Amino acid sequence: MGIDAYMLWEGKDEEFGRGFGFSVTSGDKGYLREAYHGSPYAIPVLLKECYENESEEESVAIPASVLRSRLPEVIKIVIERENLVYGRVVDENDAVVKAFVDFVELAEKKEKDGISVTYYVSY
Repeated sequence: MGIDAYMLWEGKDEEFGRGFGFSVTSGDKGYLREAYHGSPYAIPVLLKECYENESEEESVAIPASVLRSRLPEVIKIVIERENLVYGRVVDENDAVVKAFVDFVELAEKKEKDGISVTYYVSY
């Protein structure tokens, strides 16, 4: 079990396929994953509006600029989590950290291309 975060847009299934097999490195595909192995968790910080949403069944829109502004804190959390929970010393170049950067960069690209995206978190 864990936290799964999805970036959604029209035509996504055709573009990227459906599943990512709980990958922790698929941010470039619009998917993030954190297993319930212990805190801290970065997804609730990055996609906080998904947790504030009255209806857990609906996706929410968050501007890419908001995600970008949260990214420094999120990166620190991911690095701390890898160390505390998994005993791994990582930096910004690690694939798990890069997944969050890739996720935000994809959001920025979609927004720049005029494609509306929303976010959904399952937890």
